[in-house]
Amino acid sequence: MPLFSLPTMTALVEAITGGAGNQTSPPIGLYRTGTTLETFFGAAGLSFQLGPRSRVPATRELVAQVNDSEDALPRLRRIFE
Repeated sequence: MPLFSLPTMTALVEAITGGAGNQTSPPIGLYRTGTTLETFFGAAGLSFQLGPRSRVPATRELVAQVNDSEDALPRLRRIFE
């Protein structure tokens, strides 16, 4: 069972990525490029490789995988602290 709800995870993904690059509204948090996201997650001890995917869906996928893991809280804590 996931640790956090879908709305919480959506907000976390938006804060991590800065939102979609084509939005007219200001980003929530810092806008991070794919390379910056790889570095960001690497610093948190998580493997993130963007590859051909878009950065927001790829981030959403990784965060959802971590959220569904048995050790979700300590792993997610490294992301948002």
